Amino acid sequence: MKEGSLFWAPDGRPRFPIVTLVSILPLMYTGHYHWALTALFATFLTACCNAMEELDTETKTDIRLNVMSPEDIVHELEKATGEDRTTIVATGLRQLSQKYHKQSTRLKDQPKPSVAKEQIQRLEEMALLSQRAAYVALHQCPQDDTVVAGAISLLALIAKDEAVRERHVQQTDVYGLDVPLRCIRDALERAKEHNEINLDEPNGCERFDDMSIAQQQAELQRKACLWLGALAGGLNDLVVQEGGFEILLNAASWYRNHSEVVNWALWAIFELCQDNVKRKAALVELNGVTCILQAMETTVTESVEVARHGLAIIFDIMRTDPQEFVVLDGPLIDMYKVKHAALNAGIHSICLAAMKSYSDKPEIMMLGQALLVGTAYNGKIPTFTGPNVR
Repeated sequence: MKEGSLFWAPDGRPRFPIVTLVSILPLMYTGHYHWALTALFATFLTACCNAMEELDTETKTDIRLNVMSPEDIVHELEKATGEDRTTIVATGLRQLSQKYHKQSTRLKDQPKPSVAKEQIQRLEEMALLSQRAAYVALHQCPQDDTVVAGAISLLALIAKDEAVRERHVQQTDVYGLDVPLRCIRDALERAKEHNEINLDEPNGCERFDDMSIAQQQAELQRKACLWLGALAGGLNDLVVQEGGFEILLNAASWYRNHSEVVNWALWAIFELCQDNVKRKAALVELNGVTCILQAMETTVTESVEVARHGLAIIFDIMRTDPQEFVVLDGPLIDMYKVKHAALNAGIHSICLAAMKSYSDKPEIMMLGQALLVGTAYNGKIPTFTGPNVR
């Protein structure tokens, strides 16, 4: 079907703007300048109206929500129904993210003495509104990956706000971590089901669509890892109690060929369990050492951050004095079994691959050397090739 334009209808008929535009020339020629300007203004208005009619629903919604205040956007999300609900919710989340990011960046760029108390208070209000919007979205569209990704991304953006964190703890019936974590788990299950359904050879168009969906699903898990890591520094125990480690390990395991997902999953795990015996024990109980090394195996040479975070986690676990585990309630962690699991998962080959790929990175070389020595590696250990620091 032939597409229309601002001046011509799809069937070829001229639209009103072309009529008024053509009429301007004779009006100008006969000296009727006021009428000519009126016709020009009418052309402009009608063309704008036609342009809006040609826009898709998502673009129209984006334009409409862009001029709204955060409060009005949240109200739009709460009352969204019908076929356009998903579009309104996803667009509203994106607009709130942009508004909050813009406001927070503006405050960071200002000298501290010039930042007014009202500005800080307004930013906190925006953070609480954004949190409210994210939970509204997760309740309304829990099975839509675009909406879930937008909500988790927004939660990650505001995760460091103290008022937001307090809600997670004090108002668990409304803002508990269980709601977003459940949506993240379900999203990963959908990704696995989608992969199984599309094992048959599709045609070119379907293959492209499948790749786009798979990328969107991987990005959702990456944002989930980013959010969970951002909650560290006060909510570590709560995240672990709600099953955060399981989500991170599952994401890293399923997307072990996706270096960005693995990187942020390992970063979040490191942030949550570093220097804490109880959380390290919880990670070990979940077979975390094996899962981490298996995720590193395929991506360690692609990303220096995967190597850095992964080796740091394993080193932090193995350097723990076994006597420290006595303080734990429940079964103790057998360090011998931890090392045995690491050896079975190929810790030697992973350390060597990381050290050879990043021999100029002192922290990776030191971690790798310590892990190789600590697991009784008998071969030649790579040496640091970077510049000497005195």
